[in-house]
Amino acid sequence: MRGDRPEALPQALGTGADVVSIDLEDTVLPGNKAEARAAVARLVKDLPSAILARVLVRVNSAQSGLLRDDLEALVGTGITLFNLPKPESANHVREACSLLSNFERAQGMQGMTCKMLLNVESPSGLRRAHEITAASARVVGLQIGYADLLVPYGIDREFEMAVDHIRMAVRLVAAEFDIPVYDGVYAGISNDTFFRAECMRAKRIGFTGKSCFNGDQVAIANEVFQPTPEQLATAQRIVDSALKAFAEGDGIYVLDGRIVDEPFVAGARKLLERAKEIAQRSQSREI
Repeated sequence: MRGDRPEALPQALGTGADVVSIDLEDTVLPGNKAEARAAVARLVKDLPSAILARVLVRVNSAQSGLLRDDLEALVGTGITLFNLPKPESANHVREACSLLSNFERAQGMQGMTCKMLLNVESPSGLRRAHEITAASARVVGLQIGYADLLVPYGIDREFEMAVDHIRMAVRLVAAEFDIPVYDGVYAGISNDTFFRAECMRAKRIGFTGKSCFNGDQVAIANEVFQPTPEQLATAQRIVDSALKAFAEGDGIYVLDGRIVDEPFVAGARKLLERAKEIAQRSQSREI
């Protein structure tokens, strides 16, 4: 949601989204930046902790000259997750995290309270995805920004071969750091069929979720990224059978006509853990 339209927050929270992004960057015109920043700071100071846990703020980029003002206004208000757009080098991430440290100390906050979700949305950002992710322990997730990454260069946003290439590259960086990765928004808000297909492709590549524009997209994403009962049942059977097989000294065995060894067991455990996380978030949305 736009930072200069803070009155939209209750509606955004009501869509069922796990996290609502309040934007101070692209959707806010330059002349409205200061007003939007102040409005967001006022808004979040009055929010209960259960709601704050579902809110992140997309600040302006390190290159914009506005990042310091954004973070100074918001650190200490209760917001602890910030989305950094367009990082193109480790220095951009380190600059943002240094500002966080300075403002945390000024607010008397302990440790590294504030975290960063990084957008991969430029050619150099994609090429340096490992470098920017490794720049700080504050980085807790990656998100792809397709519009900035593709459209200015004449690459069709709906060309799934190109999109899948980007997904795989970013997913493997996230895998190395064991952090979640989120698929980027799809601007065709009236094309639910394509949006659902995008969600399904991202899920198969191991993405945690997807950014959405409206409630209809949220409902589709929540449905698709939720593990199916069949997937959960299979994962539980793999974990249970592995306990017995490994105890008997069998590091590899056959279950339902498929070979199972440690990588498959690890994947099954992660799926079950993911299902528990989804259930917990669903419960928190109902509070």
